[in-house]
Amino acid sequence: MGSSGVLLLPDQTGAPNPRLAMIGAEHGVLYLLNRDSLGGFTSSPAPNQLIKTVSLSRSIYGTPAYWQNTLYVAASGDALKAFSLAGGTLADVPSSQSSAMFGFPGASPTVSSNGSSGGIVWALDTSGADSTPAGPAVLRAYDAGNLARELFHSAQKAEDAAGPAVKLAVPTVANGKVYVGTQNELTVYGLLP
Repeated sequence: MGSSGVLLLPDQTGAPNPRLAMIGAEHGVLYLLNRDSLGGFTSSPAPNQLIKTVSLSRSIYGTPAYWQNTLYVAASGDALKAFSLAGGTLADVPSSQSSAMFGFPGASPTVSSNGSSGGIVWALDTSGADSTPAGPAVLRAYDAGNLARELFHSAQKAEDAAGPAVKLAVPTVANGKVYVGTQNELTVYGLLP
């Protein structure tokens, strides 16, 4: 179906198609799909079975993340962007985006929160994986309500640096910590007691 993983969205109340899925494609398009009627392959002039497409003009290899009616995606060579989801459809333009760009292959963001508040979007820049020797993975944290507000990045201080990057690695949030797998180590970020 595409070059990213499939994101199954929570049921959308009041929408004509409440059960949705999202997937990204290598040619830079996000597809919003009805999980109950994917439609199979149809050729022209058959009706389009997609609920919505949004063009990012950059290849999408990472799986988008979802939190509080917002979809987060970081295409290859592009900023991390937030798109609002309302009434069972996706906005055409981002509601916010980061100033940092994510090199090839982009990122699969992860969201942590305290229920419906305090959302943080974590994204891992693994573009250093292609250099010899591999450059470090760079973990970035953003305010989920405004991606222009970067909260942290691991390249700020030498002691925060992660190990050598691995393409398509995804930050994992558990037990109040963020875990980053690299070529030769597991880097763990968290607040000191």
